[in-house]
Amino acid sequence: EDRTIGAVCASIRIPPNASKFQRRYACEVPLAESPAVDGVTDLGTAPSACFAIPKAVFFNTGEFNEEMIRGEDSEFSLEDSEFSLRLKKAGYRIVLTPNAVCYHSQPDSILQLIKLHIRNGLGVAFVDTFYPDLNIDVEPYKIDYVLGRKSKAGRIRRFMLSSIRSILSRKVLLLSSKIFYLAGYFCGIVKYRLFRFDG
Repeated sequence: EDRTIGAVCASIRIPPNASKFQRRYACEVPLAESPAVDGVTDLGTAPSACFAIPKAVFFNTGEFNEEMIRGEDSEFSLEDSEFSLRLKKAGYRIVLTPNAVCYHSQPDSILQLIKLHIRNGLGVAFVDTFYPDLNIDVEPYKIDYVLGRKSKAGRIRRFMLSSIRSILSRKVLLLSSKIFYLAGYFCGIVKYRLFRFDG
């Protein structure tokens, strides 16, 4: 009934039968899980793992940008971030629904982690190359996520600081995810900028 709300989301949790590796991943990697809430809670970004939006709002806001291949600069995909920013600019709120949970699997092995984060790095390199204005940065802050465009220098600074924190806190899976994300990103820069291959 609240017309100011453009999207409602559920809290993302790993399944109850998650493996030991998935549980460790969820503990180490920010945004792999989000806590359930007792009241309607505003969010910066709608994670597309589970959110609902009125059909009219979805089409009037411009739908997802299908030119963007999947990629993440965090645990949110770039399409989620870019669409959420348009939704907010149109004056809508994005909220977390009370006591609603969506089970979302995370990598179950080091091989899956490697594939996921290399793919994410490739996706971000694609957007940085062909749609640089659409690369939206998502930074976790408690349950909310700071959403907006950041300079490349700002993104590099955040990446470096979070990498250092992962080393100091001995979060091996988080550090591994960053290393393979970086490897994917540099492969993408070579692929898309040097060879201009967009297929």
